[in-house]
Amino acid sequence: PTPAHTHTPQPTNNQHQYQHQHTTTLRHFYSYVGRSRLTLGGGGRQSVKRKALYRMRNGRALRWSAVALALLSNILCNDNNHAASAFSVNLGRQQHLQLMASRQEVSLGNRIHARNLCLCCNQRAASLQLQPAVDFAALETATLLPEAEIKVHESHGQQKIGENSSLIFSARTVEDDVCEGYLLQKLDNNFEVHISYSNVNVDVDQFIAVFHKLILQYISVEYELYEKKCIDGSGANYSSRLRVVLDGTMDAGLSKHLERIGFPLPSEPQQRGGLEINRAKYIPFLNEYAFRHGGTEQGNTSLLALKMLSQRRVSFDFSAHEIQQDSIYQSERRRNNVISHQKQILPSFAIDELMDVVEDIKSRQWLSTNPDSVDGLPSLHLHLTTNGKPLFEQTEHGDGDGAAITFPQSITKMVDILNPHLYDNLLPSVRKLTNSSTVEISDVFIRNYGDQDESGTTRYGLSAHYDVTAYATCAITLDSTASTGRNGLYTILPTSGSHAALRKFFPLERGDGVVHTYDVLHGVDVDPKLNRSRTSLIVWFTDGKDEDQGGVNQPWLLNPTDANGEFILGLASESAVEEDESHMLLKNAVDQYSLYLSSATRGNVFAMTSLAQMCDDGIVPESQYENILNILASRDDFNPFLSLDGSNRCSWNKVANALWYHAAIQGGYSVAQVSLADELMLQYMIPKDILNPVEQENTLLMASVLFTMALVQGYDSKESLDRLMDVECDRLNTMGVTVPSEDYFASRVVQVLLMSM
Repeated sequence: PTPAHTHTPQPTNNQHQYQHQHTTTLRHFYSYVGRSRLTLGGGGRQSVKRKALYRMRNGRALRWSAVALALLSNILCNDNNHAASAFSVNLGRQQHLQLMASRQEVSLGNRIHARNLCLCCNQRAASLQLQPAVDFAALETATLLPEAEIKVHESHGQQKIGENSSLIFSARTVEDDVCEGYLLQKLDNNFEVHISYSNVNVDVDQFIAVFHKLILQYISVEYELYEKKCIDGSGANYSSRLRVVLDGTMDAGLSKHLERIGFPLPSEPQQRGGLEINRAKYIPFLNEYAFRHGGTEQGNTSLLALKMLSQRRVSFDFSAHEIQQDSIYQSERRRNNVISHQKQILPSFAIDELMDVVEDIKSRQWLSTNPDSVDGLPSLHLHLTTNGKPLFEQTEHGDGDGAAITFPQSITKMVDILNPHLYDNLLPSVRKLTNSSTVEISDVFIRNYGDQDESGTTRYGLSAHYDVTAYATCAITLDSTASTGRNGLYTILPTSGSHAALRKFFPLERGDGVVHTYDVLHGVDVDPKLNRSRTSLIVWFTDGKDEDQGGVNQPWLLNPTDANGEFILGLASESAVEEDESHMLLKNAVDQYSLYLSSATRGNVFAMTSLAQMCDDGIVPESQYENILNILASRDDFNPFLSLDGSNRCSWNKVANALWYHAAIQGGYSVAQVSLADELMLQYMIPKDILNPVEQENTLLMASVLFTMALVQGYDSKESLDRLMDVECDRLNTMGVTVPSEDYFASRVVQVLLMSM
């Protein structure tokens, strides 16, 4: 079955999987395989108005190919004497670019686009002409720090340090050798970073400049080991944890700052060692650092660090999480936020029998190829049980020799194999975990990743989403793809934000499963480099407890106790659609705005994004603007969009921008990053005449950083970045800057855009 409406999902970390479509004004969407799952997707602010603003431009602008930009960047970076590099450009109707640099000639086909400015100036857009949405003077001093360039010297090589360690990389600040660091590799393929400082007054920028060089080198080595493991199994096992050791005595202010951004420093010096970075604190700092230092070496290095951190595959620690849950489960009520490792739900012989049938079904191309509403790719799923009943009557069995011939017979055989294990073993465990004796099995289906359909299309993942029509879900792996904790099912814990670098993959052996409740954000990502498919069995559970609450189909959503539950209830009531229109019971039972406001007050970045979009749609009462801004001010030490043009007047775009900024930077939410970048482009295009050249550059610089932040997480913002390059080329042309030239490559906006290509 397919949903009755279309939608645009949020891509996962694999950029090749999902093509973002700028076609809708819907704020939230849910995916559907048999029944609905809410996905935190959507194009944010991708309305017709917004699309038209900078897709078309007056005059002619050049969109550089990634190959040409990479080549030019490499030439400029490696040539110490830039004056010796001569560029000649021939831009003609023949659609060719001839480039001569350092006696190298390159001929690349490139389109020259005629741009026509097309604006949809409704009342809201026209109102932007009255005032800029940001205090650019404040941003110039508090946000964008182009002079904060810290040069770092790097040294590669391998040097034996003691019996168990080798020094493989070092970095130090060039001026006065204030801060230096070393990357050590242990015999067991664990890694350590040692950072020392010769001056007690070393500042955090110097520390971060050195640390970023070290962590980038570490991730490169780690990824090389991972690739060897994927390709031929020769790569050594490696640790996903990086130990950080800080040597020497530091200033108390720096110590406090480092602890705030994710470096927990014990009070006793002898205890310093083996420190693990708190990524839930470090990623927001890295986002803010990249935004504030946009276009500088430090800012671009931060973007590269965000990209490489997003590509890491970190294993989920079941034992640590279960200890935390044991301390929480004191209430007699139905439990939420459950994540539990269930070992050997299915024995090996049952999996063998099941996979024989699955392989037969795949060979006959019986897997569903209907487009999945999450990403439009073939769903590659197979339903066995729906609404607690087998898809076919139990009389549908194969011939006497046991061969499954027809599709119904194949389904019936798999149900017969699975039911004893699901109902006799799994169901009692789930009832105990959730503290509810009324939990029942609702749906059972098989999902497949990495296999191509007859058209050659395949899928390698599924966007992060919530299974709200199921109170609990159990995902059981039918192969060994997830055994290392680097592929397959992942989660992002609600206290961590939503950044791709915070994903943690569940390590599951063949036959193992993980049980989680509806309020656990989860998705699937299988690395294509593995060159293997992933097959899993999904079991959904519903709970009939509290069914008397107005006839709502999902009573477990009602009466939420935390920020995450409030957001999910608001999202479900706003987005869920049932054929019998029973979704209206849930919609009429709650106030979405109140739920989002309460959730945002408690720090939920998804709720903040929803509030921002409601402000933009004119749904939020103007009387609530100041209240929302006060909430943000209490949670954010630095939010440049809380300051306007010197007046105290609140406006919808001021509130929306401030909310998007917090969700984008502190929460790392890619949809918020794109939404705010789109809004900045809107502000650049409409009130352009009242912005001075510095303000114009700052606006494009902020937008380019935000689009790139989303891109490195897997959000397909390349089209927006291409358009932004056109706009920047046009801006530079009006200033008399030749494209390309040294002045062109010196543009801070161009420097950021080069990072995205």
